[in-house]
Amino acid sequence: MSNGKGKVAIITGAGGGAGRAAAKVFAADGYSVVAADIDAEGVEQTVGEIEADGGVATASATDIADRDAVEAMVKLAVDTYGGLDAAVNNAAIPQVIRDGRPSGTLIHEMSFEEWDRVMKINLYGTFFCLQSEIRAMREHGGGSIVNISSSSAVRALEGLAAYISTKKAIFGLTEVASIENGRHGIRVNTVIPGSVTETKMTFLERGDPAASDRSYAEVSPLGRGQKPAELAAAILFLCSDAASYITGTSLLVDGGTTVRHPSSKEME
Repeated sequence: MSNGKGKVAIITGAGGGAGRAAAKVFAADGYSVVAADIDAEGVEQTVGEIEADGGVATASATDIADRDAVEAMVKLAVDTYGGLDAAVNNAAIPQVIRDGRPSGTLIHEMSFEEWDRVMKINLYGTFFCLQSEIRAMREHGGGSIVNISSSSAVRALEGLAAYISTKKAIFGLTEVASIENGRHGIRVNTVIPGSVTETKMTFLERGDPAASDRSYAEVSPLGRGQKPAELAAAILFLCSDAASYITGTSLLVDGGTTVRHPSSKEME
């Protein structure tokens, strides 16, 4: 694609999985990348891999639930590289971890602490990122922002009210931000991934990577799971010149899993 030469991108949740893949894809396209994650060791590894491939990147150990930390992350990008052209708001957590794995809680049984924990990171964190990124882009001539939602937001699952609520809210944030900022040269879109293999969250959900791949193969019309680099390529497209007239939209990148009727597997 090679549209990123001389441009600057922030990728949150870049300590591994889809976020790391996005950081590497943007760097390969020519962007100078700020790789951000609460996992300081993870983002240092991401930066090391980018630099080993000849790319340019800086690590930012950032808790997106901390508004001041988010502002410092954006300031780092501007001060280090001179501006901000693209941002991918990918950082998120599953609803709750019990015994080392995600577990759902019915609405009437959910504690406020569980609800609040997910809201602070997935929703407030994304809001804080949007605020700071938009301010920087308005000052530096525009840019493109991609917020990451989830296929769970378009197909509800029992026990995940907090997680799904945050991921549905991403659509509203994206749509309003797109109309508020379009005339300032800022495009804002959402990507809706399905279950992405080789990520920390997916591993927590499924445990065994091989079993994870088999389960995706059973439900996906493409007969396999989604690789992090495939999601990253879709994100890069939305930030590229090829998507210059796309804003306020949600791009479903799930291999057709969401639109497939549950009974269609039985008809094969």
